[in-house]
Amino acid sequence: MPSILVIEPDASFREILAETLAANGYDVACAINGSACFESDACRDCCFVILDVFLPRRADYDTIQALKTTWPGVRIIATSESRASCRAEVSLNLASFLGADAGLKKPLAVEKVLQTVKSLGSPAAA
Repeated sequence: MPSILVIEPDASFREILAETLAANGYDVACAINGSACFESDACRDCCFVILDVFLPRRADYDTIQALKTTWPGVRIIATSESRASCRAEVSLNLASFLGADAGLKKPLAVEKVLQTVKSLGSPAAA
């Protein structure tokens, strides 16, 4: 099964998502933010990245651009919730423009995440 990197600042949701993905046969690594992702080897071997576009410590959309520049074949699923300053649809549209392959509005059902990963299929060769 492909490997998935989950970049999510909410520890409890990150853990639930990682456990669910692992229970479905995926090799899962986690990072709290984009900086942590690039400071480790977590992204190097992943086929998919699931990330919240409102990440701490790294400009929200820079992570998407950096991932697509460094590993062009990686599939990115952006997640977002509406905030006072930005509706989820707006942030997900921008994420898509910058290279995200899919966008999911929070709150998320883990079944929807699994369905989205499966629908994206195998990543293109980098």
